[in-house]
Amino acid sequence: MRNASCHFQEVIHRNSSTSRALRVCNSYWSRKHPNLRRAEDVDALLLGMASQIAEREDHVVVEDVLDFWPGPLKFSRTDYLAGCLQRGRDLGLPSYTKARAALGLPPVTRWQDINPALSQSNHTVLEATAALYNQDLSRLELLPGGLLESHGDPGPLF
Repeated sequence: MRNASCHFQEVIHRNSSTSRALRVCNSYWSRKHPNLRRAEDVDALLLGMASQIAEREDHVVVEDVLDFWPGPLKFSRTDYLAGCLQRGRDLGLPSYTKARAALGLPPVTRWQDINPALSQSNHTVLEATAALYNQDLSRLELLPGGLLESHGDPGPLF
């Protein structure tokens, strides 16, 4: 959250601790939040949403989305990314390679070609992903393939 002069404000969490960020898992379903009691607090929230400090886009998905989605009111926490993958399968989304072909992008024939920079800097990510798909690039799904392409901005597919 930010104030009218755009300085970050400390936010108060339910356990009375403070930080400069609202975690998704602690605030997504909460209608009564200690930081949103006055009309000015909504202004501060909107200012913060409009000017967040963000990391570069990459293949990493934050813990709050992986392990703590959708928040404290649901009986069981779920993995949002796994749910997105399953919905893609249910809806019949094409594979990563088929989606690239449909968009007229050059074919990717080797795992290293998805993101050559990532292959050089952190090859274990691509190796682990390849192992999950039994080294078969044609089975790589649209979402993880698109996320792996990014290197600070959306890759060609996204």
